[in-house]
Amino acid sequence: MSSKQVADRDKSARAVVAAITQHRDAVEAALTATLSPYLERGERMPDVGLLLTLIGRRLSALAGDLTTADRAHERELADDPAPRQRRDEAVAAVRRIVVALRGTVESNHGDAGLQALGLWDPPPADPSRLRLYGEALVESLLGDDVVLPAPESDAIAFDRAKLARRLRAPLDALADALADVTREEKEADTTQLTKNAAMNAHDHAFPRLAGLLAALARAVGLDDLAARMRPSGRRAGVLAEPDEPAPAPEPSAD
Repeated sequence: MSSKQVADRDKSARAVVAAITQHRDAVEAALTATLSPYLERGERMPDVGLLLTLIGRRLSALAGDLTTADRAHERELADDPAPRQRRDEAVAAVRRIVVALRGTVESNHGDAGLQALGLWDPPPADPSRLRLYGEALVESLLGDDVVLPAPESDAIAFDRAKLARRLRAPLDALADALADVTREEKEADTTQLTKNAAMNAHDHAFPRLAGLLAALARAVGLDDLAARMRPSGRRAGVLAEPDEPAPAPEPSAD
């Protein structure tokens, strides 16, 4: 589904194209009637109908490019929840193991044990920092040079290698999920840039092309058509609302 901004632009573009299709001959006939008396020998009226047709084609192409870019961006955003959910599940699994281990180490080995394993600080909330924290913990658990103080009770002893293996799986899942999230963010950035470029191109051309149709209609007395084809001065890339005031005339240079 297109976003409202894009849908509004597409609606306005289609309105201008429809007006060109419906009123092209009338505009051309009125312009010919108005200006043909001033043709000199060897001159002929320009093909206003073709000009209007080309304006319509250009607007259709711009609106089509914008709609395509918007849909691609929406599809890309729709892919984001799955890797984020996997990341959050892995974060929760890592935190459960770490929190339980901190409690065990603190109760049986005290502050010195926490410091020896790198558990003095609680696990960070940020997923990327948590992964690094967990990786360092795995290294500490498996490191022969990391010596824990004598336990308060042999009954609370724990298997360091087994805990490291338990932590390994959710850490790997977290690393994979973080990579997927980063990739999705970059892909979303790319589709957003494409959409922005398409919107800028549309918004740059629309008021000029729709304004040209409105000016030609006004020049030959088709004031109702000119009023309906007036680009908005408040919102980019769309036609003016019926109640939108017309822009104030520019002051005279005299």
